[in-house]
Amino acid sequence: MFYSPFEVESVGYVAQWRLSFKSMNMIPHSFIHTSEAFKISKWNWHISFSRDSLSSPVAIKLYAEESTNNPPIASFKFRILDSIGKNGITFAETEEKDKLFSSETDAFNWEVDVQLPDVTTSCVEVEFLDLKTSNPNDGETNSTRKRSTTLVRMLRESIHTDATIKLGSSDKIIRVHRAVLAARSPIFEYMFAEDSKENNMLVINISDMSPEVCQAFIDYLYDNIDDEELADHSFELLVAAEKYGVIDLREECEKNLQEDINRKNILERLHAAYFYQLPYLKISCAQYLVEFGKIHEIWDDFLAFLKLADDDVICEIFREFLP
Repeated sequence: MFYSPFEVESVGYVAQWRLSFKSMNMIPHSFIHTSEAFKISKWNWHISFSRDSLSSPVAIKLYAEESTNNPPIASFKFRILDSIGKNGITFAETEEKDKLFSSETDAFNWEVDVQLPDVTTSCVEVEFLDLKTSNPNDGETNSTRKRSTTLVRMLRESIHTDATIKLGSSDKIIRVHRAVLAARSPIFEYMFAEDSKENNMLVINISDMSPEVCQAFIDYLYDNIDDEELADHSFELLVAAEKYGVIDLREECEKNLQEDINRKNILERLHAAYFYQLPYLKISCAQYLVEFGKIHEIWDDFLAFLKLADDDVICEIFREFLP
């Protein structure tokens, strides 16, 4: 398989551009390398790496491509590593908080006045600590999801509803249509079937979801959810998708959980991947921990996680990517 020297590998909120500093140290004149685009969250990013001469500082630049999405505000760490893994040495590191990337001219620029490690396997790493849009409350949505205007109107205006969802001990209720719920969920279909004991039930009690998550779940069933609402509640909606057998929601939640892996949530994601048998999330967690060497940065937390995890989960983890 052909590997491009300009390709940046990414998983979750971490990107690594693996370079040969040894060959760069042999270049006597100025040079600039710009990476191919890599996607983190909703945006495409680039890293450039340049130097005017052997004696001048290395200049590293990070910028986001302009897109239809609102510009990002990012907090992140940049590191130059001589290798990946337990024995890797960090030659330089910097951290930036709440940097606005409205265009390439608003790039983050970092001058590194250190001698590059004379090694053939090394990398420039950027780890995003936080990513948010610059105008989250501008009243517009950049969601590309297709919506059914008919179903949305039926839900919003409670047109001929024939069932009510009651949310535990709260006063909130959601008026719904049995046919819609039954078409989206085999569990609801069974509940509403003629031979079911629940056939005459007009009130569905749901006590294991918060009002916000339950509303998002119903919105999804009615094709009335946007990308940000789905992303905000992906973990909780995954649980709901499992309980009610909504396969397409399960797949979308898995994708969202893959895209925002970071050191704060990696162990939660890892447990979910094995508990709910999510194959793509398993791969992303293994890539983050093993290929990107992050397991060594959270080793104590990882050991504590293993002590508390289910035995079946532990066995699978060791069998699949910790041989």
